[in-house]
Amino acid sequence: MKVLGMFKAWRTHIAIITLICSTSLAVEFAGGTGEPNDPYQIATAEQLIDLGEDPNLYDKHFILVNDIDLDPNLPGRKVFDKAVIAPNTGVMEGWFQRTPFSGVFNGNGHTIANLACNSTDQMEMEVGLFGWVADPNAEIKNLGLIDPHVYAEGLFCAGSLVGFFCGTLRNCYAEGGTVTGRDGYVGGLAGDNRGRMVGCYSTGTVAGDSYVGGLVGGNYGRIVNCYSTSSVTGRLDVGGLVGYNNHTITNCYSTGAVDGDENVGGLVGRTMGTGRGHGSAEINCFWNVETSGQTQSAGGTGLTTTEMQMASTFLDAGWDFVDETINGPNDIWKMPPYQGYPLLAWQEVPARAELVAHWRFDETSGDVAEDSAGDNHAALHRTEWAEGKIGGAVQLNGFNAYVDCGDSVALGPEQMALAMWLEPRHMGGVRYIVSRAKKENIDDIDYTITRDLTGEIEFVAAQLDLGPVSVLSKAITPLREWSHLAVCLDGSEASIYINGRLDSSTNYSQRVPRQGYRLVISSHQGSTRFYNGKIDDVRIYNGPLSEDDILSLANPDM
Repeated sequence: MKVLGMFKAWRTHIAIITLICSTSLAVEFAGGTGEPNDPYQIATAEQLIDLGEDPNLYDKHFILVNDIDLDPNLPGRKVFDKAVIAPNTGVMEGWFQRTPFSGVFNGNGHTIANLACNSTDQMEMEVGLFGWVADPNAEIKNLGLIDPHVYAEGLFCAGSLVGFFCGTLRNCYAEGGTVTGRDGYVGGLAGDNRGRMVGCYSTGTVAGDSYVGGLVGGNYGRIVNCYSTSSVTGRLDVGGLVGYNNHTITNCYSTGAVDGDENVGGLVGRTMGTGRGHGSAEINCFWNVETSGQTQSAGGTGLTTTEMQMASTFLDAGWDFVDETINGPNDIWKMPPYQGYPLLAWQEVPARAELVAHWRFDETSGDVAEDSAGDNHAALHRTEWAEGKIGGAVQLNGFNAYVDCGDSVALGPEQMALAMWLEPRHMGGVRYIVSRAKKENIDDIDYTITRDLTGEIEFVAAQLDLGPVSVLSKAITPLREWSHLAVCLDGSEASIYINGRLDSSTNYSQRVPRQGYRLVISSHQGSTRFYNGKIDDVRIYNGPLSEDDILSLANPDM
């Protein structure tokens, strides 16, 4: 494997700063003295990189004052060949040949985006933003990584944030991206945890050989109030949250797809009953048996998606939620305002999806279908008007009829939901219900929805720098009957809903909005595999919908 490139949109905060020379070599920070009450202020990528290159600073205190973009395509950035801060290039007899980080790094609610680390030295260990954090007083807190891509060829310990950790990791996260290790101890946030991890989460994709976990590869410390939606693959000791557990995991959950050969679990791959003299345990923890593809785990309780999205599941287990005091006054967790999994109380609640396009097909005449939610009015080609599920519908002949909805970038948002009614007629082979592809090259797709001869639905969506993700329905859409179909991309899972119910889903990596792609209903860009039947009430939202929202669309008379 190789480290994947990143082209995500980035944010820059412009600040007027006074550069103050530090006493350590030539590193210049935006302020501060490195003391607990006056930490060094990091405002630029250059200052962050300079910190990593000066081991004399590793016992100091730091605070981010801006979001930072490490995109290697930007001036002064690069693809790192080792950890940015406190790398380890030692050989086995010396174990660690560099100075470990023992200070405090406060992200201050800011993010570091587009870290690219490609470590191809097989003797390079502990790879991530931080390599070796090896002091019980060390702390990393309030820091987010956006689209990190870490690849480690070395023996062990790869994580997006830290390879090896001993200290306190608090309120940190990694969203999107990939962590890949050739060997063991590979985790979405940390490769090897021997400290205390509190209030953290990870999304994205994790792959390794052994001790592979969505959040942590191998755990010898405490993990409390954390979760992971990462998809995980490995060979031995593979888990949705932790690959191998030798201590305590409390009030945590995972939902990502998990795949491996031996000791594979939805939450934990393998656990050691008497680890380090204190015993290991998974207390009040859960995993999703449907999205993980795993009915077994070395610890935790397996639940359905519906159960995992019910507040009562977690309240009954003693989790401390906002607006309740029975389980404690600390307000650690909260439920989103729409249906979904629990969020950490400090997380920003994702905005509710807005309707960006809506073709009702109620016109009854003419060759234009109005977009009642925007200005993406659709051109009808050789279609007919017909009675629909809700008012009118468009009738498509399966030979040369299609609907051209245009190429607005709003029709392909990063996260989205697309819903419709369909009544298929006679169809042979795979037929396109919806296709959004490059006008100049129809093989370059953004997303497609197809129906095969048996009535199964396949939803395919492009990913950033990866092959497309594919979801295949379990249920069928019968001929000459109306079925409600919805697909969602929520930032980590691609899902199909049939008649208002979740049918199937899988994890995916990062997407970006794509310009110059045309949305066509009823064929692949008006040129092949035309759909035969009726389509009604097509809607596109700029974010995912809850199952309750989709159920209400599928039951318009409720």
